[in-house]
Amino acid sequence: MKKIFALVLALVMVLGLTACGSKNQKAPSSDGSVSNSAGKIAVVFATGGLGDKTYNDSLYYGVKSICETMDLEFDYSEPMDAAEYEPLLRGYADAGDYDLIISLGFSQGTSVESVAPNYPDQNFMLIDAEVDCDNVACYAWRENELSYMVGVMAGMMTKTNIIGFIAAFDIYNCNMNAAGLTAGAKSVDPEIEVLVEYLQSWDDIAACKELAISMHNQGADIIYHAASTAGLGILEAGKELGFYTIGYDGNVNADAPETNFASAIRLFPVAAQHAINSALDGTFQGGVVSMGCAEKACEIQTEGSTVDISQEIWDAVNAAEDGIANGSISVPLTREEIQD
Repeated sequence: MKKIFALVLALVMVLGLTACGSKNQKAPSSDGSVSNSAGKIAVVFATGGLGDKTYNDSLYYGVKSICETMDLEFDYSEPMDAAEYEPLLRGYADAGDYDLIISLGFSQGTSVESVAPNYPDQNFMLIDAEVDCDNVACYAWRENELSYMVGVMAGMMTKTNIIGFIAAFDIYNCNMNAAGLTAGAKSVDPEIEVLVEYLQSWDDIAACKELAISMHNQGADIIYHAASTAGLGILEAGKELGFYTIGYDGNVNADAPETNFASAIRLFPVAAQHAINSALDGTFQGGVVSMGCAEKACEIQTEGSTVDISQEIWDAVNAAEDGIANGSISVPLTREEIQD
Protein backbone atom coordinates (compact mmCIF):
# COMPACT_ATOMS: atom_id res chain seq x y z
CA MET A 1 0.00 0.00 0.00
CA LYS A 2 1.27 3.40 -0.88
CA LYS A 3 2.35 5.33 2.17
CA ILE A 4 0.19 8.41 2.23
CA PHE A 5 0.78 10.08 5.51
CA ALA A 6 3.32 9.42 8.26
CA LEU A 7 2.36 10.12 11.85
CA VAL A 8 5.20 11.00 14.19
CA LEU A 9 4.20 9.46 17.49
CA ALA A 10 5.16 11.37 20.60
CA LEU A 11 5.36 10.31 24.24
CA VAL A 12 1.97 10.24 25.93
CA MET A 13 1.62 13.29 28.15
CA VAL A 14 0.74 13.42 31.79
CA LEU A 15 -2.89 14.45 31.89
CA GLY A 16 -4.37 16.89 34.43
CA LEU A 17 -7.83 16.42 35.89
CA THR A 18 -10.34 19.24 35.94
CA ALA A 19 -13.08 19.65 38.49
CA CYS A 20 -15.76 18.38 36.10
CA GLY A 21 -13.90 15.15 35.46
CA SER A 22 -12.49 16.09 32.07
CA LYS A 23 -8.79 16.30 31.33
CA ASN A 24 -7.10 19.37 29.92
CA GLN A 25 -3.52 19.81 28.83
CA LYS A 26 -1.33 22.11 26.78
CA ALA A 27 0.97 20.31 24.38
CA PRO A 28 4.55 21.27 25.27
CA SER A 29 7.11 22.45 22.77
CA SER A 30 10.16 20.35 21.97
CA ASP A 31 12.07 21.74 24.95
CA GLY A 32 9.24 20.85 27.32
CA SER A 33 7.86 24.36 27.84
CA VAL A 34 4.60 25.79 26.57
CA SER A 35 5.44 28.24 23.81
CA ASN A 36 4.06 31.68 23.06
CA SER A 37 2.75 30.52 19.72
CA ALA A 38 1.23 32.18 16.71
CA GLY A 39 -2.14 30.54 17.31
CA LYS A 40 -4.19 28.23 19.50
CA ILE A 41 -6.11 25.05 18.77
CA ALA A 42 -8.55 23.31 21.11
CA VAL A 43 -9.94 19.77 20.84
CA VAL A 44 -12.88 18.20 22.64
CA PHE A 45 -12.32 14.48 22.31
CA ALA A 46 -14.97 11.79 22.25
CA THR A 47 -15.92 10.05 25.48
CA GLY A 48 -13.53 7.22 26.21
CA GLY A 49 -10.56 9.55 26.05
CA LEU A 50 -6.97 9.06 25.13
CA GLY A 51 -5.40 5.64 25.23
CA ASP A 52 -8.12 4.10 23.05
CA LYS A 53 -5.52 3.27 20.36
CA THR A 54 -8.07 4.25 17.71
CA TYR A 55 -10.37 7.25 17.38
CA ASN A 56 -9.11 9.70 20.00
CA ASP A 57 -5.46 8.71 19.83
CA SER A 58 -5.36 9.09 16.06
CA LEU A 59 -6.59 12.69 16.22
CA TYR A 60 -4.50 13.54 19.28
CA TYR A 61 -1.16 12.51 17.81
CA GLY A 62 -2.00 14.15 14.50
CA VAL A 63 -3.00 17.51 15.98
CA LYS A 64 -0.11 17.42 18.45
CA SER A 65 2.38 16.89 15.63
CA ILE A 66 0.82 19.66 13.53
CA CYS A 67 0.84 22.12 16.43
CA GLU A 68 4.47 21.37 17.29
CA THR A 69 5.49 21.82 13.65
CA MET A 70 3.55 25.09 13.27
CA ASP A 71 4.35 26.41 16.76
CA LEU A 72 0.72 26.45 17.85
CA GLU A 73 -0.64 25.98 21.34
CA PHE A 74 -2.80 22.89 21.75
CA ASP A 75 -5.39 22.59 24.53
CA TYR A 76 -7.74 19.65 24.85
CA SER A 77 -10.44 18.08 26.99
CA GLU A 78 -11.41 14.47 27.56
CA PRO A 79 -15.09 14.44 28.58
CA MET A 80 -16.17 11.50 30.68
CA ASP A 81 -19.80 11.86 29.63
CA ALA A 82 -21.66 13.34 26.66
CA ALA A 83 -23.28 15.88 28.98
CA GLU A 84 -19.89 17.61 29.22
CA TYR A 85 -19.62 18.35 25.50
CA GLU A 86 -21.64 21.55 25.44
CA PRO A 87 -20.11 23.26 28.49
CA LEU A 88 -16.61 22.38 27.32
CA LEU A 89 -17.28 23.85 23.87
CA ARG A 90 -18.79 26.98 25.43
CA GLY A 91 -15.79 27.34 27.69
CA TYR A 92 -13.35 27.30 24.79
CA ALA A 93 -15.54 29.64 22.74
CA ASP A 94 -15.98 32.05 25.66
CA ALA A 95 -12.20 32.33 25.95
CA GLY A 96 -12.23 33.97 22.54
CA ASP A 97 -8.61 33.21 21.68
CA TYR A 98 -8.77 29.89 19.78
CA ASP A 99 -8.26 29.92 16.03
CA LEU A 100 -10.06 26.59 15.78
CA ILE A 101 -12.10 24.39 18.12
CA ILE A 102 -12.25 20.75 17.03
CA SER A 103 -15.05 18.40 18.10
CA LEU A 104 -14.60 14.68 17.56
CA GLY A 105 -17.50 12.32 17.14
CA PHE A 106 -21.04 11.89 15.89
CA SER A 107 -22.43 12.41 19.39
CA GLN A 108 -21.03 15.96 19.54
CA GLY A 109 -23.16 17.12 16.63
CA THR A 110 -26.08 18.44 18.69
CA SER A 111 -23.74 20.21 21.13
CA VAL A 112 -21.86 21.97 18.32
CA GLU A 113 -25.19 22.90 16.74
CA SER A 114 -26.29 24.49 20.04
CA VAL A 115 -23.05 26.34 20.71
CA ALA A 116 -21.66 27.48 17.35
CA PRO A 117 -24.43 29.95 16.32
CA ASN A 118 -23.77 31.95 19.51
CA TYR A 119 -20.13 32.52 18.50
CA PRO A 120 -20.28 33.48 14.80
CA ASP A 121 -16.65 34.62 14.73
CA GLN A 122 -15.34 31.34 16.16
CA ASN A 123 -14.23 28.60 13.77
CA PHE A 124 -15.36 25.06 14.61
CA MET A 125 -14.28 21.77 13.04
CA LEU A 126 -16.67 18.85 13.55
CA ILE A 127 -15.60 15.31 12.69
CA ASP A 128 -18.14 12.58 11.89
CA ALA A 129 -21.29 14.67 12.19
CA GLU A 130 -22.98 17.32 10.09
CA VAL A 131 -24.65 20.54 11.23
CA ASP A 132 -25.82 23.52 9.24
CA CYS A 133 -23.82 26.42 10.72
CA ASP A 134 -21.82 28.96 8.73
CA ASN A 135 -18.87 28.74 11.13
CA VAL A 136 -18.69 24.92 11.34
CA ALA A 137 -16.67 22.86 8.87
CA CYS A 138 -17.96 19.30 9.06
CA TYR A 139 -15.40 16.71 7.97
CA ALA A 140 -17.01 13.47 6.87
CA TRP A 141 -15.28 10.40 5.50
CA ARG A 142 -16.64 8.27 2.73
CA GLU A 143 -16.02 5.34 5.00
CA ASN A 144 -17.48 2.94 2.48
CA GLU A 145 -14.44 3.56 0.28
CA LEU A 146 -11.93 2.58 2.95
CA SER A 147 -13.98 -0.46 3.91
CA TYR A 148 -14.26 -1.51 0.27
CA MET A 149 -10.47 -1.81 0.20
CA VAL A 150 -10.66 -3.83 3.42
CA GLY A 151 -13.27 -6.04 1.81
CA VAL A 152 -11.00 -6.74 -1.16
CA MET A 153 -8.17 -7.70 1.18
CA ALA A 154 -10.38 -9.83 3.43
CA GLY A 155 -12.10 -11.42 0.45
CA MET A 156 -8.76 -12.61 -0.88
CA MET A 157 -7.65 -13.96 2.52
CA THR A 158 -10.73 -15.71 3.88
CA LYS A 159 -10.73 -19.50 3.84
CA THR A 160 -14.30 -20.00 5.03
CA ASN A 161 -15.89 -17.39 2.75
CA ILE A 162 -17.46 -15.83 5.85
CA ILE A 163 -16.35 -12.42 7.13
CA GLY A 164 -17.64 -10.70 10.25
CA PHE A 165 -18.31 -6.99 10.84
CA ILE A 166 -19.15 -5.45 14.22
CA ALA A 167 -20.63 -1.94 14.28
CA ALA A 168 -21.09 0.18 17.37
CA PHE A 169 -24.61 1.26 16.40
CA ASP A 170 -27.12 0.96 13.57
CA ILE A 171 -26.26 4.42 12.22
CA TYR A 172 -25.32 5.82 8.82
CA ASN A 173 -21.56 5.95 9.37
CA CYS A 174 -21.32 2.39 10.65
CA ASN A 175 -23.57 1.08 7.89
CA MET A 176 -21.43 2.77 5.25
CA ASN A 177 -18.58 0.60 6.45
CA ALA A 178 -20.73 -2.52 6.31
CA ALA A 179 -21.75 -1.69 2.74
CA GLY A 180 -18.20 -1.01 1.59
CA LEU A 181 -16.83 -4.15 3.24
CA THR A 182 -19.55 -6.30 1.69
CA ALA A 183 -19.13 -4.81 -1.78
CA GLY A 184 -15.36 -5.17 -1.68
CA ALA A 185 -15.49 -8.77 -0.53
CA LYS A 186 -18.11 -9.70 -3.11
CA SER A 187 -16.02 -8.10 -5.86
CA VAL A 188 -13.54 -10.90 -5.11
CA ASP A 189 -16.16 -13.65 -4.76
CA PRO A 190 -19.94 -13.01 -4.93
CA GLU A 191 -20.51 -16.05 -2.72
CA ILE A 192 -18.74 -14.52 0.28
CA GLU A 193 -21.08 -13.96 3.23
CA VAL A 194 -20.64 -10.92 5.51
CA LEU A 195 -22.13 -11.19 9.00
CA VAL A 196 -23.12 -7.82 10.51
CA GLU A 197 -23.92 -7.22 14.17
CA TYR A 198 -24.51 -4.08 16.26
CA LEU A 199 -22.88 -3.71 19.66
CA GLN A 200 -24.86 -0.73 21.03
CA SER A 201 -21.68 0.73 22.51
CA TRP A 202 -18.54 2.63 21.55
CA ASP A 203 -16.46 1.40 24.47
CA ASP A 204 -17.63 -2.02 25.73
CA ILE A 205 -14.56 -4.09 24.86
CA ALA A 206 -15.77 -7.20 26.71
CA ALA A 207 -19.11 -7.24 24.88
CA CYS A 208 -17.36 -6.76 21.55
CA LYS A 209 -15.06 -9.68 22.34
CA GLU A 210 -18.03 -11.95 23.08
CA LEU A 211 -19.75 -10.88 19.86
CA ALA A 212 -16.58 -11.58 17.89
CA ILE A 213 -16.34 -15.06 19.43
CA SER A 214 -19.96 -15.70 18.47
CA MET A 215 -19.25 -14.61 14.89
CA HIS A 216 -16.21 -16.86 14.74
CA ASN A 217 -18.34 -19.76 15.96
CA GLN A 218 -20.64 -19.03 12.99
CA GLY A 219 -17.70 -19.52 10.63
CA ALA A 220 -16.18 -16.05 10.30
CA ASP A 221 -12.41 -16.38 9.98
CA ILE A 222 -11.82 -12.62 9.55
CA ILE A 223 -13.57 -9.96 11.64
CA TYR A 224 -13.50 -6.18 11.12
CA HIS A 225 -15.19 -3.41 13.09
CA ALA A 226 -16.34 0.19 13.25
CA ALA A 227 -16.80 0.40 17.00
CA SER A 228 -14.07 2.75 18.25
CA THR A 229 -12.56 1.62 21.57
CA ALA A 230 -14.95 -1.32 21.85
CA GLY A 231 -13.42 -2.75 18.69
CA LEU A 232 -10.32 -3.70 20.64
CA GLY A 233 -12.39 -6.67 21.76
CA ILE A 234 -12.02 -8.33 18.38
CA LEU A 235 -8.24 -8.29 18.82
CA GLU A 236 -8.51 -10.16 22.12
CA ALA A 237 -10.88 -12.73 20.62
CA GLY A 238 -8.68 -13.20 17.57
CA LYS A 239 -5.58 -13.75 19.68
CA GLU A 240 -7.32 -16.28 21.92
CA LEU A 241 -9.00 -18.31 19.18
CA GLY A 242 -6.51 -17.81 16.37
CA PHE A 243 -8.64 -16.06 13.74
CA TYR A 244 -7.73 -12.96 11.75
CA THR A 245 -8.88 -9.45 12.63
CA ILE A 246 -8.65 -5.98 11.10
CA GLY A 247 -8.42 -2.82 13.22
CA TYR A 248 -10.05 0.52 12.50
CA ASP A 249 -9.06 4.20 12.99
CA GLY A 250 -5.72 3.37 14.59
CA ASN A 251 -2.83 1.02 13.89
CA VAL A 252 -3.29 -1.76 16.46
CA ASN A 253 -1.36 -4.39 14.52
CA ALA A 254 1.42 -4.68 17.09
CA ASP A 255 -1.14 -5.51 19.81
CA ALA A 256 -1.98 -8.77 18.04
CA PRO A 257 0.79 -9.19 15.45
CA GLU A 258 0.05 -12.81 14.57
CA THR A 259 -3.69 -12.34 14.01
CA ASN A 260 -4.44 -8.65 13.33
CA PHE A 261 -3.02 -8.37 9.83
CA ALA A 262 -4.11 -4.82 8.99
CA SER A 263 -5.65 -1.63 10.31
CA ALA A 264 -7.93 0.60 8.24
CA ILE A 265 -7.07 4.22 8.95
CA ARG A 266 -9.04 7.39 8.38
CA LEU A 267 -6.27 9.97 8.32
CA PHE A 268 -7.60 12.55 10.77
CA PRO A 269 -4.34 14.54 10.55
CA VAL A 270 -5.00 15.21 6.85
CA ALA A 271 -8.35 16.78 7.73
CA ALA A 272 -6.98 18.59 10.78
CA GLN A 273 -4.16 20.10 8.74
CA HIS A 274 -6.66 21.33 6.16
CA ALA A 275 -8.92 22.90 8.79
CA ILE A 276 -6.07 24.46 10.77
CA ASN A 277 -4.49 25.96 7.65
CA SER A 278 -7.78 27.51 6.56
CA ALA A 279 -8.47 28.88 10.05
CA LEU A 280 -5.05 30.53 10.19
CA ASP A 281 -4.96 31.93 6.65
CA GLY A 282 -8.49 33.34 6.70
CA THR A 283 -10.02 30.99 4.13
CA PHE A 284 -12.07 28.95 6.64
CA GLN A 285 -15.59 28.14 5.46
CA GLY A 286 -18.47 26.26 7.01
CA GLY A 287 -20.09 23.32 5.29
CA VAL A 288 -19.36 19.67 4.64
CA VAL A 289 -15.87 18.59 3.60
CA SER A 290 -15.92 15.07 2.18
CA MET A 291 -12.80 12.93 2.61
CA GLY A 292 -11.82 9.65 1.00
CA CYS A 293 -9.53 7.99 -1.49
CA ALA A 294 -9.38 10.93 -3.90
CA GLU A 295 -8.25 13.23 -1.09
CA LYS A 296 -5.63 10.71 0.08
CA ALA A 297 -7.33 10.73 3.46
CA CYS A 298 -7.45 7.00 4.18
CA GLU A 299 -5.17 3.99 3.97
CA ILE A 300 -4.61 0.42 5.08
CA GLN A 301 -1.57 -0.12 7.29
CA THR A 302 0.10 -3.46 7.99
CA GLU A 303 3.17 -2.23 9.88
CA GLY A 304 3.47 -4.07 13.18
CA SER A 305 1.85 -7.29 11.97
CA THR A 306 3.79 -10.46 11.22
CA VAL A 307 1.13 -11.82 8.88
CA ASP A 308 2.41 -12.07 5.31
CA ILE A 309 0.33 -10.19 2.74
CA SER A 310 1.11 -11.26 -0.82
CA GLN A 311 1.90 -8.80 -3.58
CA GLU A 312 -1.16 -10.09 -5.42
CA ILE A 313 -3.36 -8.89 -2.58
CA TRP A 314 -1.62 -5.51 -2.41
CA ASP A 315 -2.01 -5.10 -6.17
CA ALA A 316 -5.75 -5.74 -5.86
CA VAL A 317 -6.12 -3.31 -2.94
CA ASN A 318 -4.13 -0.61 -4.73
CA ALA A 319 -6.20 -1.11 -7.89
CA ALA A 320 -9.37 -0.71 -5.83
CA GLU A 321 -8.05 2.48 -4.25
CA ASP A 322 -7.11 3.93 -7.64
CA GLY A 323 -10.46 2.91 -9.14
CA ILE A 324 -12.39 4.55 -6.33
CA ALA A 325 -10.29 7.72 -6.56
CA ASN A 326 -10.75 8.08 -10.33
CA GLY A 327 -14.43 7.16 -10.26
CA SER A 328 -14.24 3.90 -12.19
CA ILE A 329 -15.37 2.01 -9.07
CA SER A 330 -18.57 3.20 -7.42
CA VAL A 331 -18.95 2.01 -3.84
CA PRO A 332 -22.48 1.57 -2.43
CA LEU A 333 -23.54 3.39 0.70
CA THR A 334 -25.99 0.73 1.92
CA ARG A 335 -26.06 -3.05 1.89
CA GLU A 336 -29.50 -2.84 0.28
CA GLU A 337 -27.87 -1.46 -2.85
CA ILE A 338 -25.75 -4.61 -3.05
CA GLN A 339 -28.69 -6.92 -2.54
CA ASP A 340 -30.59 -5.20 -5.33
